[in-house]
Amino acid sequence: QGNALAVVAARVAPAGAAHPVIAAMNAMRYDAAAVGNHEFNYGVPFLERTVRQARFPVLAANARRPDGSHAFGAWTMVERAGVKIGIVGATTPGSMVWDRDNLRGHMTIGDIVPAVREAVGEARAAGAQLIVVAIHSGLSEPATFDTVTTGLPSDNVAARVAREVAGIDVIAYGHSHKEMPDTTINGVLLMQAKNWAQSVAIAHLRLVRDGAGWRTESKRSSLVR
Repeated sequence: QGNALAVVAARVAPAGAAHPVIAAMNAMRYDAAAVGNHEFNYGVPFLERTVRQARFPVLAANARRPDGSHAFGAWTMVERAGVKIGIVGATTPGSMVWDRDNLRGHMTIGDIVPAVREAVGEARAAGAQLIVVAIHSGLSEPATFDTVTTGLPSDNVAARVAREVAGIDVIAYGHSHKEMPDTTINGVLLMQAKNWAQSVAIAHLRLVRDGAGWRTESKRSSLVR
């Protein structure tokens, strides 16, 4: 949701037609993508059909079907220059407020923090030597919905994830429509690009051999506008 191409794909194009946004992401050779709250705007069936066109995993560790199974992948693994990189994805529980009619009976979006903790543990156990978390969440702003009456956890918890989940190296977060070129919390590098691709965030990590594994010697991030 968010531009004319997405509207045409959801409302005008015949079912099964190539989605232009997914086609562009395929052409750009994405390694993975995290689900955002606007992905639910046209309903879960349409989202699921669209996701099947992706030649990369679409991730949301905290999204569950009614039977308790994962609605999307929780994490994936890629290898670059001999380094095994685990990529963990999560999405905002706020979708249970904003798209409750679309989600009801299809899936539940739960608390980001414990879901990311579990996925990071699984990726590390599978041999990941570096962990990147792609999370649809703000940094630490107040929740954009009433967490008391809804009973839902906040949608802005990237800082909490950095503080409370061990084993993360980088968090690429996005949801609050702000920019964060470079900050570190609890040793975790965090960055947020501007919404609508008004900027792109790039992380630079320097790794050195440490026995049979790798050690992060330095890390920084920057924005390209």
